[in-house]
Amino acid sequence: MRTRTTSSAIALGTTVLLLLALVVPAAAAPPDNPFVGSWETIYDDGGPVGPTEIHFQIGGRGHIHGKVSVGRICFAQFGEFVPSSYGGSGSIISEDPYMFEVYADLYCHTRSGQGKQLVFEDFYLKFRYEPETDTLRALHYPPQALHHCAWRSGSGPSSCPPEVQLILPPGADGVDVAAAGQVLAEALEGATGATVTVVAAAGQRDVYDRMCASPETAVGIAGAPVYSFASFDCGIDTSLRAIQFGSDGYQGQFMVPAGSGLEGIANLDGKTWAHPALGSMSGYIVPKGMMVLAGVEPSASLDEGSHDGAVLAVYHGAAEFGTSVVDARTWVDDDYPDVFDVVEVIHVSPFIPNDAIAFGSDFPEALRLQIEAAVIALADPVGAVWEDSLDLLYGWEGISSAEGADWAWLLPVLNAAGFTIDDL
Repeated sequence: MRTRTTSSAIALGTTVLLLLALVVPAAAAPPDNPFVGSWETIYDDGGPVGPTEIHFQIGGRGHIHGKVSVGRICFAQFGEFVPSSYGGSGSIISEDPYMFEVYADLYCHTRSGQGKQLVFEDFYLKFRYEPETDTLRALHYPPQALHHCAWRSGSGPSSCPPEVQLILPPGADGVDVAAAGQVLAEALEGATGATVTVVAAAGQRDVYDRMCASPETAVGIAGAPVYSFASFDCGIDTSLRAIQFGSDGYQGQFMVPAGSGLEGIANLDGKTWAHPALGSMSGYIVPKGMMVLAGVEPSASLDEGSHDGAVLAVYHGAAEFGTSVVDARTWVDDDYPDVFDVVEVIHVSPFIPNDAIAFGSDFPEALRLQIEAAVIALADPVGAVWEDSLDLLYGWEGISSAEGADWAWLLPVLNAAGFTIDDL
């Protein structure tokens, strides 16, 4: 136990002092500062990378309860998921009878083991006591804190709404991801009672990083490569995937000139290959990985820039074989009505799953089931919420069931193609 006056700073010897939920006694407005007096650390769960829950007793008047994934804070500051240890120090200051402030320094240790310190001002928390409700409300806290909750004395953390991070990749050009995502977030809040915060990710790699950094709170839209890597690296999981263009997946195809005698991928070794842009999953990345696994090496690689360009390269004899999405021949048959006679398909890839609604590895199961049920209900039938969120952002027509095994074949193919998370 230690005692301080109202103007003194109280040194807290804990590893991290991020307080996201506060308990105060159910009483009228206090005549004196309720936070003056002794303090004592009651509980520190000491999670795998530092504390995720910290409880304090303040002057015998109530409890402060905080829960946070410390990796989020370091990631927000340095753009790196930090799975190692953390250290911190700080002080509680009480100068106003209705004010509660926290200053702290936080040290993040990166994968290389080099310590990095958060800027002092970025770890400043300020709460104000509301006598009419007998709660404390956050007035200021850093964005990486994500949320807080307050509850009255006599209740506990279970009375605080669960936190959900809804991680959304960039959508259609000109669509505000945060605004469209908020439509979906509010619907999920109404269906589950959770606090849903929209996170507009910078790109697919950002989705991967955030899903892995927040296993207890992350719900995200994960494309096929993101899901493949993150499910292996940090255990994200899914039961739902999108329906687009009437299907919940798509395939790549291998094409050759009709009558060429080429059958199967193995016969393509040493041949000239026409393909779409290098970022195409169905037209380039997956076919390349499949060829590597089959021991096939083309003699030349022609980047035609598009799926129909790859079809026409085979049609005009510029390449001995081509790859594209199934069936890109329909994209040119108005101008080349004999394309199905001239260009034949000799092999197709397994189904590449559409984007998944994925959950962090430690996401609460009961809340996950509620969210999944809410998403299914929004899609059956499709209504205004769906149209103004998932359809507007990504062109989703509906939702389909899925399981992790649907992606199992893809990771070895991506690895064989030399496609990594740095290419997302």
